[in-house]
Parts: sequence; C-alpha cells; structure tokens
Amino acid sequence: MTIEAPEETRFVVTAAMVEAAHDEKKLDGLLLMSPANPTGAMMSGEALRDILRDMRAAGRRVYFRRGLSWPDL
Repeated sequence: MTIEAPEETRFVVTAAMVEAAHDEKKLDGLLLMSPANPTGAMMSGEALRDILRDMRAAGRRVYFRRGLSWPDL
C-alpha cells in the first residue's frame, strides 16, 4: 500500500495518514522514503516522532530508506 502525501500536508506523510491507512488495510510495518523528492519538502522531527510513537505503541515496525537521518529522535 502506498500512502500519498498531498499538497495540503506539504507532501509529508502524517501520523493520522498512517493510522487511516492502517484502518483501511492492516499494516505490519512502514517504510519511509522520499523518492526523487521534487518538492524539497522535509518531514519535521516532531512529525516523525509522532509516527514512530504511534507505530511503536501499536507494535508495528518502521523502516527508513538508507540515507535518511533523524538526529535526536
């Protein structure tokens, strides 16, 4: 399943979007990546922490594409 990030969220996936996707089809894990990222948008540390918190609380895994960094998470 692909979660599309719309312009309204500055092309960033949110924790609410992940939960909605899980409600639609059970997610065992999440792979976060931004292929080619033509928008130049970046996910804030707070947005990433929200996703990590919710995924961990639900016992689901989160995977990062090589090259992403997340200091102080």
